[in-house]
Amino acid sequence: MKIRKLFSFSLALSLCIGLLLPASAAQEGIPIRVTRPDARIGSFEVWAEECDEGGNPTGGARYESSSTPAPGGTMDYYISVPFPTHRQDYLVHVKSVPDERYKGFFTGSERTMIWTYHFVTGLTLDPASLYLQNSLSYTIVPVFEPAGASAALIWRSSDEAVATVDQSGTVTALSEGRAIITASVENTGVSARCEVAVTYYDPPTEEATCGHTGGFHGGSGTATDPYRIYTTAELLHIASHNSGACFKQMLDLDFQNAVIDSVGSLTNCTYDGGYHILKNLKLEGEAVNWWGIFSKIDGSTIQCLGVENAKLAGDPYAAVLVGLLKTGTLRECYSLDCSIDTSTVSGGLVGQIMDKSTVERCYSLGANIRGSGSSAVHAGGLIGVMASASSTVADCYSIPYSVNANGDETVRCGALVGGGTSKFSFAKQNYFYPFGGLPGYGGGSIPTGLDLLIPLSPMSEFSNPDNFAFSSDDWVWRTVKFKGAEEGLRVPTLKGFAHQG
Repeated sequence: MKIRKLFSFSLALSLCIGLLLPASAAQEGIPIRVTRPDARIGSFEVWAEECDEGGNPTGGARYESSSTPAPGGTMDYYISVPFPTHRQDYLVHVKSVPDERYKGFFTGSERTMIWTYHFVTGLTLDPASLYLQNSLSYTIVPVFEPAGASAALIWRSSDEAVATVDQSGTVTALSEGRAIITASVENTGVSARCEVAVTYYDPPTEEATCGHTGGFHGGSGTATDPYRIYTTAELLHIASHNSGACFKQMLDLDFQNAVIDSVGSLTNCTYDGGYHILKNLKLEGEAVNWWGIFSKIDGSTIQCLGVENAKLAGDPYAAVLVGLLKTGTLRECYSLDCSIDTSTVSGGLVGQIMDKSTVERCYSLGANIRGSGSSAVHAGGLIGVMASASSTVADCYSIPYSVNANGDETVRCGALVGGGTSKFSFAKQNYFYPFGGLPGYGGGSIPTGLDLLIPLSPMSEFSNPDNFAFSSDDWVWRTVKFKGAEEGLRVPTLKGFAHQG
């Protein structure tokens, strides 16, 4: 609702009127505050009638007002009107009526104005998805179409045991799980949804449970009671328990651009990121064969973990999350806006894959990949090099910002996989954006299922779910900003990462 025009004229008395902001964003009526600057004014007559855009009455009904006293010698009036189903203009009249003692001496004055209802045609919620820890709250902002429109909303939660929402749009997380928050415009079919994911925050115990000073403050390292990761220090402490243990990340971890060493290798371990992220970090340290947040994964699984804004420079095999994946699984992980610079093998998520390993439901967005050295060089938007048979890549995609490789010997460069030195398989569909005409696979050993590696161009093709064979049980399309798509692009994201978009 908004005023389009204001008309006024004066008779014998001065008159001050103003529009009151509605108590909620969309009352079905017109609120007016009138100030009485002259004691000779006894009362006011306030009403409205339908009019055209020019303020000319159209012969419709007359709508009377109700009034309540307000501080400072003012009166608040509210004119109830029918709920509009289209744009509607009203001519509002405010007329002063002289006190009985002055009738015959003063005639009063009147002002009119046009009040316009803009009927709501569309609604979105900001954000469209939300990640909260239990006991925290967040207020969702409704965005109406067209601009300037507003309406009363009815807010609902699909599961009030997980999250509740009040009628101002404030969501309160209660227990671990997922809930859909819906806002609906009364008396219309206009509505919008926000997906809320709630994770349980278990406050750490005071003493370390792993027997080390500065160690983990929760869990025993088993599959049913994993060591719980609450801090960056606890993440790095994994190096002291890197064999046969299970870990669960409980929070997003922001390194605030700190320089860290690699967590190291994992042997027969499981790291569950809990759909949390590691962000804003730089990896530096002594030269090793493989380099990444996790340098080597041997017989282990990493799942449900995102990495954002990480920078890495290492030799000779490096990637932002895993340097070497050996007889292991990388599942439901992603990288965003990461930079990798190595001399031999570089990847947006994984450097080198050996033995029987699986990468599934993973993606990389906005990666800046560079490999430059004196020997063979492989660079890939998601994976640097496939170096063993019986490994598979399934339901993955990559939209790199830049992938470059330079070397004195064999050079292979791919938007999804840099190259292969041993036969492997593309299982199910995998997708890539052919940055600069770059192929999805840089060459080498011919994999099975190469026809399942599908280019999508222009980049907007990633916004169409019909172009993908991804399961809706795992994926949802959200708008994400990343290098190369700074204004945002709708892309497939894993449902668990509700913070994206």
